[in-house]
Amino acid sequence: MKSAPRQLSPLAILAFVFMISVSLFLLVELFPSLLYHTMDIAPYLVFHNIAEVFSIMVSFSIFGVGWFTYEQSKNRHALFLSCAFLAIGLMDFMHTLSFPGMPSFITPSSMLKSTQLWIAVRMYAAVMFLASAFIDADTRNRLLSRQVLLPAALAVTGLVFVGAVFYPSKLPATFIQDKGLTSFKIYSEYLIIILLACSIPAYWRRYAKTGTKQLMYYMAAFLVCIFSELAFTVYKSTFDTYNMLGHIYKAAAFALIYRGIFAASVRYPYVKLVETAEKLREHEALLSEYQRTGQVGSYDWNAATDTIWWSDEYYRIYGLDPSIPPPNYAEHLKAYTPESAARLDLAVKRVMEPSEPCEYEVDLELAVPTASTKWILTRGVAKRDANGKFLGLAGTVQDFTERKNAEAELRTLYAELEQRVSERTADLNEKTLELEQANAKLKELDRLKSLFIASMSHELRTPLNSIIGFSSVILDEWVGPVNAEQKENLAIILRSGKHLLTLINDVIDVSKIEAGIIEPVPEQFDLRDLIEEAISLIKQELEKKGVALRIDAPPQQMYTDRCRLLQCVLNLLSNAVKFTKHGGVTVETRVKGPGEMPEACSAEIAVTDTGVGIREEDLPRMFQPFVRLVTPGEVTVPGTGLGLYLSRKLAAEILKGDILLTSEYGKGSRFVLKVPVRLP
Repeated sequence: MKSAPRQLSPLAILAFVFMISVSLFLLVELFPSLLYHTMDIAPYLVFHNIAEVFSIMVSFSIFGVGWFTYEQSKNRHALFLSCAFLAIGLMDFMHTLSFPGMPSFITPSSMLKSTQLWIAVRMYAAVMFLASAFIDADTRNRLLSRQVLLPAALAVTGLVFVGAVFYPSKLPATFIQDKGLTSFKIYSEYLIIILLACSIPAYWRRYAKTGTKQLMYYMAAFLVCIFSELAFTVYKSTFDTYNMLGHIYKAAAFALIYRGIFAASVRYPYVKLVETAEKLREHEALLSEYQRTGQVGSYDWNAATDTIWWSDEYYRIYGLDPSIPPPNYAEHLKAYTPESAARLDLAVKRVMEPSEPCEYEVDLELAVPTASTKWILTRGVAKRDANGKFLGLAGTVQDFTERKNAEAELRTLYAELEQRVSERTADLNEKTLELEQANAKLKELDRLKSLFIASMSHELRTPLNSIIGFSSVILDEWVGPVNAEQKENLAIILRSGKHLLTLINDVIDVSKIEAGIIEPVPEQFDLRDLIEEAISLIKQELEKKGVALRIDAPPQQMYTDRCRLLQCVLNLLSNAVKFTKHGGVTVETRVKGPGEMPEACSAEIAVTDTGVGIREEDLPRMFQPFVRLVTPGEVTVPGTGLGLYLSRKLAAEILKGDILLTSEYGKGSRFVLKVPVRLP
């Protein structure tokens, strides 16, 4: 397989043009005896006229291409250069007629008039080339319109014509008889070279930005123009080889610019048109494939000619031969049942009215005799011109039969479902009545439970308080001395009473929470004070077991239920002390959230111990009621099994927070109580 020809890079192209251009100079310099000579005026005049006429024809061709393709290309850059070349061509024409040896061009032809026109047209061309580098093809500047550029070019030409023909003495001298070219003429050529040299990087910057390849023609032309101007600065005689070489360079540069204008205004749009046509064919093929896979046909009706265009899928949906031409509108209506044809005709007539919507959607039943009914869903959009005149319709058709059949089945199923729902509703009403009766019984049971809890609160706690109080009085020997055995028995009575009272209080609290009786009582307090109060209540047990305590609780104002928060913290601290034999207990508090929004902050109270820890499989059970974990080989720690359950209930339902647990068996546990700083 042959590889595609490798394209030269822009730098390589410019380098190639430079090498060709400079080589001509070098050949004349290296072989002057062979290549440098001075022609007679007659043959030179023929050469000069041919070279200039060629340049003039190219200039007018550039103008013609840029001017007459503007309506299609809308290329303001090409339009600017084409108008500039109209002036260049006209001034070159005046320069040619003014050359010595030519018939008088209004005033006698002379070297002065010819060189003055030459400098004028070359300077004008260099300025236009540099200015064109900053004109985008799609700019909409009003100064770059036909109405401005053409009169401006003609005005410049007129001014140069009047000055060089009628007032040559008012213009700077470019040639002095018997002396030759003036310094003004030579320095002007250098200035022209500088302007052309500036045009190349300006165009290169534009090329780097847009990637437009035809800009390379302009840069190459400017490079050749520079050598043309150099030739006109170094020639020793008007008729020598360097002068002829300058005209050859000029003709070549103009040809390159013509190539660029042609590429931008004719070739590039044509290539884009071919590419667009190819893409259009590809898109048409894709559309046909999409219509086939999607089973959607399309149509286009021209109301003026009453002709319809159908896609291939349209023919397939209707079961027609694609070789048969589509019928007109009236004939097409016969494809449907009378009722469907009437609905379609009504929809079309409605969208033909300017005041009606421009779209319609109708489901139609085909009149073609088949084993089963066939339905078509058609959609259409009205086409109108700029004045709102109706031009026709364009839209799609789709085989609607399966959907119609599915809708019929759904209607049947819906009727059956309604019957079933009616039957089930009767059953549901019966069940609802039974549930209402059961609910009434549950409410009565709940009321009895509340009465029982209230009774328990009084009937059980009152005697228990008496047992605890009197046993404590006797144990402390307030009523007389007791022996060691009696003290031991009294201590058992006191511990059992306190344990039973704790159990009763926890059960009553849980019942109240579940019944929704407990309401939060928020108040303002300092979290540090609450932590210290909780620690003071377990201080005796801490000292008894020799457990170290570390506190990291900076002052923090809270607005929540202080009593319930203290109850939760105390439960967590009590558990930590109970299950810690060696090491210590740590209490830490932190506040997280935006400080400027207290209601969005949360306080974290972490209680960490170095106790026995909890097995991973037991972690999910820790917040369930009446759960007490037993560790083999360990003495059972007293407790009700309600502490953690009650604490999480209080945290979640009263304090609007939560308790999190992490633990490692044999190393300790960490409970984190998270509650809002400010209770909502």
